Amino acid sequence: LGGGMVMAAGFKLAAAADKGEIPAFLKPDRIAMLDPFWSPAYEVAVLTRMYEISNVHKVTVEVTRASSFSAPARYGKLLQNLGNYSAAFSWVNPSYVDPIDIEWISGPAAALKHIAAVASYFLSIDRNNPNAASGPSARTPNDVLWQVSNSGQYWKQTKGMSTETVLDDEYEKLAWATSPPITGASAQEWLPRLFFFLLCC
Repeated sequence: LGGGMVMAAGFKLAAAADKGEIPAFLKPDRIAMLDPFWSPAYEVAVLTRMYEISNVHKVTVEVTRASSFSAPARYGKLLQNLGNYSAAFSWVNPSYVDPIDIEWISGPAAALKHIAAVASYFLSIDRNNPNAASGPSARTPNDVLWQVSNSGQYWKQTKGMSTETVLDDEYEKLAWATSPPITGASAQEWLPRLFFFLLCC
């Protein structure tokens, strides 16, 4: 879906620009994938394009995981093993939209968290954002994102989850190799869990 189309379009533009087939100004400088989703059937194609657009065509790529249905949650173990050298990754938790904040039973809130990922990114343009220079934010310089994407680390939000403002957000850098894999769920997994939870309550 959206994530796959972004990678496909970004790759075609970058490749064509580098070949001189289209004006250089049409080449993307940076791609932000905000809680992206793509079909498992296109997983290999999307990840391959992500690697190529970043490492071959030198386009800065940043990826945010905000909801349990985000596609990156499906390949957490792969990212853990490879260290993710394709994108600057951040794990945010906009729990202010989900007062329960228990992912495995909060399927409906996943849609709200998905939308919140976009809102948080554009709110992070605020010049007073404390994470503007060091990341992650929409104001973070590309060279900082490159350093993180090649460091074997990612950002995980530690504070500010219960408010919409980005001014109280704090993050820590974690190593892919020594941190638990990014996880998530699917609608098929969530519905039986919710049913069981309601029976028990």
